[in-house]
Amino acid sequence: MLVLSQSSFYVARAIKKNSCNQKNQLIGYYLDNGEHEYIIPAGIWLDSVGVSIFPEYYEEYLPKIFHQDFSSLSEIVPRIGTDLFIPKISTILDDIATYTPTSEISELFYEAKILEIIEAFLSWKSNAVHNVIDKEDSEALHRLGHYLEQNFSNPTNIQMYARMCNMSKSKLSELFHSIYGYTIVEFIKNCRIDKAKRLLLENDLSIQQIASAVGYSHQSSFTYIFKQHVGCTPREYRKDNSNFHSISSTISTSKNHL
Repeated sequence: MLVLSQSSFYVARAIKKNSCNQKNQLIGYYLDNGEHEYIIPAGIWLDSVGVSIFPEYYEEYLPKIFHQDFSSLSEIVPRIGTDLFIPKISTILDDIATYTPTSEISELFYEAKILEIIEAFLSWKSNAVHNVIDKEDSEALHRLGHYLEQNFSNPTNIQMYARMCNMSKSKLSELFHSIYGYTIVEFIKNCRIDKAKRLLLENDLSIQQIASAVGYSHQSSFTYIFKQHVGCTPREYRKDNSNFHSISSTISTSKNHL
């Protein structure tokens, strides 16, 4: 069974010994018997969202539907969190984590997200440009990705990013997309929206305050982009998800704080 998760540091380190110290980490691994045992120190907050993909799904079901070979998934997934990071998958798992299940469409939503994850893996694999990026450029692009994750609220400046990576704007745009699966603008937008979704549920800041916090000077622009990305306005998102988030937080606090 293949497992993908976005987990807090202690969970990630228990599974992958070489994981870094980021608050939330994307990891992938293979379980022979579907079980994994590890010990977490007392008093540690646990946070994890993930999906499990059984061999029957990618070895039998998917090839029958799409007439393609999906066996490479078993080689690519375990590399996540070791020498491979695909931000698009992290974004998809964030979508799963913040989704409010409904009896009518939940099954469709989750299956669609699984297919998005698989598409992201195969797109990465088939991208010929990715395979010719030299080590120096690859390291520069990963540093840039980390920088953007920490500074997404700042004005977007492609010229500055190109200087940071010591490459032309056109080369930067091409290589960044080949590694991350998004343009720089899309990557920043995803970071902003993900942060906004958390702020909407975790505190009582006004919509204008949240817009400013994630890099939008005008609430109307923030609302427009948020609705394009999420499918509802920030106010509607807060209203529709606040009760579910409150219940989930209560359950997590009582069960996961050891």
